[in-house]
Amino acid sequence: MSQHGGIASAIRHRSQRTLTLAEREDISRGIASGSSIREIARGLQRAASTVSREVVRNGGRPGSRLCAPRPAFLLPR
Repeated sequence: MSQHGGIASAIRHRSQRTLTLAEREDISRGIASGSSIREIARGLQRAASTVSREVVRNGGRPGSRLCAPRPAFLLPR
């Protein structure tokens, strides 16, 4: 039981597969320097599809500043 009554929530942990802030920054720098998705993925030791998905999720190459994920309400449906 929690100190103020009720049941305490479980501690949440991010999945090991989630991109870290440092990885997002590396993707952003790679895009800015003109590197291909595959080159960036190779440097991060991630799948090219993971990097590509992150770039698309953040507006594609021209507008990709990947430091922070976009809020869900801004994502297209």
